[in-house]
Amino acid sequence: MYTEAEIEAVRGQQKRRWLAIGVPGAVLFAVIVWGALRRSYPVAAGATIALGILLIAGWDLFIKPLHCYEKMLQQVLHGIRHETACTFTSLSEELSTVDGVVYRTMQVVCTDEDTGRPYDRMFYADAEKSWPDWAEGTPLCVTFHGKTIAAVREQNA
Repeated sequence: MYTEAEIEAVRGQQKRRWLAIGVPGAVLFAVIVWGALRRSYPVAAGATIALGILLIAGWDLFIKPLHCYEKMLQQVLHGIRHETACTFTSLSEELSTVDGVVYRTMQVVCTDEDTGRPYDRMFYADAEKSWPDWAEGTPLCVTFHGKTIAAVREQNA
């Protein structure tokens, strides 16, 4: 479901966004230095405030979401993964943000191997991916890292 190419694409997008923030940041830094050398402290102070706003807002709005998504991709591709057999219950339409990544929740019913009792389980399904319209009760095999789905396939009944 996920590939190394997706990680590289996210990294490339991060680099472009850093560049888009870095160029105006470098200009503002030059204005700060120029203002300090010319002893024009209001100009230096204004440029410092603008640089702070640029860096904080740029990180929070443009770079952090990609950083969190890349981190999730790394964990799903290279982290410890588990597999479980379960029965599909529902996939929510509502989006929720967990650890900086936007997910939809998928509810399934699993069966305890020791007691044979069914129990409900929730997984996080990446909101950036398209998901099939499974009917309730569809047997699935879910590969996951933590609560994040790494891969899903239908089980042959």
